[in-house]
Amino acid sequence: MGKKKRIFSVELKKQVVREVETGACGLTEAARRYSLEARFITVEDTVNLMRCTKDYLNVNGRPVAIYVDKDSIYKINRQASIDEELRDAMPLSQFTRAMGELGVEMIFANSPQAKGRVERGFRTHQDRLVKELRLAGISDMAAANKFLETVYIAKHNGKFAIAPASRLNAHRPLLKTHRLDEILCVKLTRTLANDYTLRFDNKFFQVTREQDIRIRSRDIVTVEQWLGGSIHLKFKGVYLRYKNINKLPYRGYYITHRNELNRVGSGTGTSVPAKDHPWRRFIPSKRPPQQPVLSSQAS
Repeated sequence: MGKKKRIFSVELKKQVVREVETGACGLTEAARRYSLEARFITVEDTVNLMRCTKDYLNVNGRPVAIYVDKDSIYKINRQASIDEELRDAMPLSQFTRAMGELGVEMIFANSPQAKGRVERGFRTHQDRLVKELRLAGISDMAAANKFLETVYIAKHNGKFAIAPASRLNAHRPLLKTHRLDEILCVKLTRTLANDYTLRFDNKFFQVTREQDIRIRSRDIVTVEQWLGGSIHLKFKGVYLRYKNINKLPYRGYYITHRNELNRVGSGTGTSVPAKDHPWRRFIPSKRPPQQPVLSSQAS
């Protein structure tokens, strides 16, 4: 028999704690109903999901597969672009791309019923957790997350988790090449302008002259926004030196229209008027011959 996969489910849910609506991120081992990671978050987005997953990976290692729904955070529901088709690639969300770099398989559920154990587990949390927080006198997010980590998760697992059929831990350790700061981040591409500037998130960045790799204008640069908010520029696996600028420097007309500048500078431009030039439509009129004017003295 082959090795069985141990599947872990990730879920984002809305939770109401003392009349304040927040989000909840949780990772559960579905086979034995064991909660591995849980926390309250302000917004249900990719960055908060990556933060929760990063803490989970640092403690447990890499799972074989993650079972998720078809939310846009996990799956992009659109057709591949022309560039993606040429690369024989499918459109990936930031989280799915990061899991692929870590060697974690993504399994997408086709219905809510397919994730029944996780859904029932969240219903249990929504019933018991709110009461536990009220009994503990907790009404802010920081204290609630500390309560989850130190008290609630261990208590919940001790009451509801079941013994697995096999005690083999299917988690794999993180490798030295798995630098989580560089993987669990938002990655987008930008084209370097002729003046070695680029724009990202309404901010401008100037690539400096001294670099460890040769880079030219019109090259495609990867912009990484790490979970801490810092911006990093990468080209062919090498991070670039750059500086922030408030606005783009002035660029004249011929700087942005180099084709016309080359034509003017080479002297190869033609002076023959175009076919629709007004000069070609001008037809000179024939004037009648003028009669000589006789003076009064001659008469």
